[in-house]
Amino acid sequence: MAKGQESGGKVLRIGVLIASITIAVFAGCFFLVNTIGVSAPPEFVHMAESNQIKFRAHLIDTEPFGRPYLNQTSANIPASLLDHIEIIHNYHAELSSRVQVFFTHSATVTVTARQNRGALNDDSNPIILNRTFPLCHNNKNATSLEACAIFENTAPNRIQGESYSYQESYLLYLQPYIDFVKTTTASFVDYPIRASITINFQTFASNNGQLRSNFRRSMTVPLTEENFTIGITGEESRGADYYAPERTLQGTIMLAVSAALAVIGAGVAVVMVKRLPNRKDQSRQEVDRYLRDYNDAIIVTNTAPNVRAYKEHITIGSFKELLKLATATGNPIIYFESRSGAFFYCSKEEIIYCFIIWKGKRGAGG
Repeated sequence: MAKGQESGGKVLRIGVLIASITIAVFAGCFFLVNTIGVSAPPEFVHMAESNQIKFRAHLIDTEPFGRPYLNQTSANIPASLLDHIEIIHNYHAELSSRVQVFFTHSATVTVTARQNRGALNDDSNPIILNRTFPLCHNNKNATSLEACAIFENTAPNRIQGESYSYQESYLLYLQPYIDFVKTTTASFVDYPIRASITINFQTFASNNGQLRSNFRRSMTVPLTEENFTIGITGEESRGADYYAPERTLQGTIMLAVSAALAVIGAGVAVVMVKRLPNRKDQSRQEVDRYLRDYNDAIIVTNTAPNVRAYKEHITIGSFKELLKLATATGNPIIYFESRSGAFFYCSKEEIIYCFIIWKGKRGAGG
């Protein structure tokens, strides 16, 4: 390769090295600032949730109680006067930071029946019926309990903010469930049947981090009692801290690209550094190669040659020429290394023949 071409290649490699280092530094800084720096989203978010269930038991006859419905303050609800139950489910979430969260809601009805073989309210009585159905918003005219096979709000609701609220109301008629229990348990005639329905409300919250919340509340309505109380179970409110750094899709892509550029830039820089000519290494490699390949013909010494003892000093242009000369004269090649370079030489009578590799340079010199 010509000297000009070699010089041009070196300049190109240095340019690529500088460009790759610059890209790696800027991309790395962008990645760090947006992950652990001032531009990073909050690592922790506190989410406070409330999950409320309220109901009104609407009556056929308002005269006995002087009002059209009973609510959760009523200890007993007469089944004979009940028309339907209006249920209102309220969910609310407050977040300490403005983050993106997905909320998914579901509502189901589980019909359970037991045979009263022991005490009336003994939970050890065997379960003979346990079926779950979707909760309809109004099941008055539903043709079957599976009529609401697809819950109307199964798609997640996405927010990008600090609060979220959700409310749904339902009109629940008990007769379809009572008929279902009678039909399903008709063959169980030896013992009385105790049946109820449990309405389960579930809200699942999640984001791209570790925020995962599954909040459930339930209400139970007896089906086989003349006077009954509706029970509500589960926490009404709760709060928790989540490790949930939130990013938009665009922000995530930019972070991924910056990380990739940082890695690629660093990799290219390493490759370019290795490809830059290192003359010191080349001279060392050349010396080591001669010492290894011609070990039998070389004597290593720690004593510098006394060139003044010879009348004539001749510099040989290559190691192979020196090797030919040593073979022809039958004398060994002596090797000595100083701070300035490596000296290979042999002598014949009053003449010393030298091949010198200066450190940082390649080839012989005087």
